[in-house]
Amino acid sequence: MTGGEPPRAVKQADPCSLVVFGASGDLMHRLLVPALYNLAAGGLLPDAFALIGVGRSEMSDDAFREDLRKSLHQFATRSVEEKIVQRLLGCATYVRGDADEPASYDRLRQALQRIEVERGTNGNRLFYMATPPSAFRPIACQLGRLHLAREENGSWRRIIIEKPFGTDLASAQIGRAHV
Repeated sequence: MTGGEPPRAVKQADPCSLVVFGASGDLMHRLLVPALYNLAAGGLLPDAFALIGVGRSEMSDDAFREDLRKSLHQFATRSVEEKIVQRLLGCATYVRGDADEPASYDRLRQALQRIEVERGTNGNRLFYMATPPSAFRPIACQLGRLHLAREENGSWRRIIIEKPFGTDLASAQIGRAHV
């Protein structure tokens, strides 16, 4: 912004489901949960929002929510209001899954079908890979196999790959070959 320009109005996000692969990992707890909380506190998350965590650990939805709650209180960058926490975590679901296991994606598809109706997300999906680079390809292939990332009926779909792709140029080039 320069000089006398008025601040831009910030638009609330479209209704959507955010699917996080690697939901039991460090990135989810340290960065994603506090960032989602900040969006919710700023009124930028839509009411029609769903958070679906996918991870290898066996965990119930309630245990997943409690795990996220603890992380939020530990890593939040602002004061935490319980009303906002309840709103954010009230739309969280957990799906046990492994990147290389086709049945994991069948469970994810079933969860998405149910949640999209319950939450009214209009089929909009954001797939976030908070996983090691070796998991990028199997996840993308399985999403493709079931057409989970294919845009249809006016919905949008996005895949976000969390970097780093490697620790140096050589390992990044190897990682690129796996994508």
